[in-house]
Amino acid sequence: MKKFNFRLEKTLKIRLWTENEAKVELGRMIGELSVIEESIKENTLQRNSTAELRFSYGNLSNSDIYENYILRLNHEREGLLKKKREAEEKFEQARKLWVEAKAELKSMEDLKERRFTHYRKEALTEEEKQIEDLWRQRQD
Repeated sequence: MKKFNFRLEKTLKIRLWTENEAKVELGRMIGELSVIEESIKENTLQRNSTAELRFSYGNLSNSDIYENYILRLNHEREGLLKKKREAEEKFEQARKLWVEAKAELKSMEDLKERRFTHYRKEALTEEEKQIEDLWRQRQD
């Protein structure tokens, strides 16, 4: 029996590579989003602790310093939230690309499987014919 040859093997490999690259990019976007979310949490903790410090000492001369620091943290938080929205959009795009690449790969793998099944069926039929021919030749 001759070896199965899938003529679209190179295309299948390209789609596999594309799907892997999309998965890596998706992972990168998840990491980026996690870093931004961690920065937002850290900013919130700093803001809360600074607000507590501002009122704990009761010293009004340092109040302006604390207030300015809190304003800077608020501004920084707004920037982080903007970055988070942008990162979420990039994540969603990367997820869509990965889903598309995965679907294309799956369709190509399904096609290969169907062609292999068809090949096996034809090969088995051919083998059965050869065996029957050999059997008939022995009978004669």
